[in-house]
This record gives sequence, C-alpha cells and structure tokens, in this order.
Amino acid sequence: MTEIETRPRAIVVLCVLSWIYIGFLLLSGTVGLQQGPLSPEEIEDQKAQMLGMYTEEQLELMGTYVEDGIELIEIGNANYYTIAILGIVISLIGLQSTIMMFRLKKAGYYLYIGYSIAPLILAILYYPGIFLGISLVWNIVVGGIFLWLYGSKLKWMR
Repeated sequence: MTEIETRPRAIVVLCVLSWIYIGFLLLSGTVGLQQGPLSPEEIEDQKAQMLGMYTEEQLELMGTYVEDGIELIEIGNANYYTIAILGIVISLIGLQSTIMMFRLKKAGYYLYIGYSIAPLILAILYYPGIFLGISLVWNIVVGGIFLWLYGSKLKWMR
C-alpha cells in the first residue's frame, strides 16, 4: 500500500482545515505587515469611534472592556512589527507542522504542539484584560480540539 492509500481521511480533512486557517493568518499577516502601524491620528480616530459607540451608562455596565480595547490598540500599535512578524513565523511553523503530519511524520505533531502554545504566549505578553481571557479561551479550546484530533491519528504516523 502506498502512503496515500494508508493516510486516514481524517488527517486529510484536519490538514485542509488547518491550511485554510493558516492561509488566512498568513494573508492577513503579510497584508498587515505591508500596511504598517497606525498613525497617531488613526489611533485617536479609533479611540473616538470606540468611545462614541456607547452611552455613558453602557460604558459603566461594560466595565473595563472599552478601556481594554483602547489599550489593545495602543499596545498592538507600539509593538506592531514584533507582533506581525511573530504571527507570520508562528503561522509558518503551523504550516510546516501540518505538512509533516500530512506526510504522516509524527514529528509534525510535536511541532504542532509548539504552534498551538505560541499564540498563548503571545497573548499573555501583549493582550490586556478581557482580551487576554478571550484569546486564551479561544486558543486553548480550538488548539486543544485540533491537538486531540491530530493526536488521535498518531498511530498512523511514523
């Protein structure tokens, strides 16, 4: 039997889903990298737009959500190139790991673990308040599901 005949369909489906997601990440990362950080005027416009969306009562009910959003804009802009380049590198690691798993290489799974953990570290370093929690939950849940699904196919990999 050839490798294609023995490759489980689930690995193909998981890899295709991963490639679509990683493709969007790489596309948005490279476009964002070309656009560069926001100007001070653009930052002020975004802050005004964010604050203008809500009444005073709504802002009180939302707690620190809007403040955290403004802080996210400022932190993201101040560390723009670092975050953008790290995002692209992390995406490339994810792409390499899924290609390896598609080729039934078990080492790809272990590389994928690193790919799944890296966004958590990036979020801890750069995301304020509620956005840190949202990012961690998203990455842990989605990353955990894909790690579990890929891990259930390790017996097919060498």
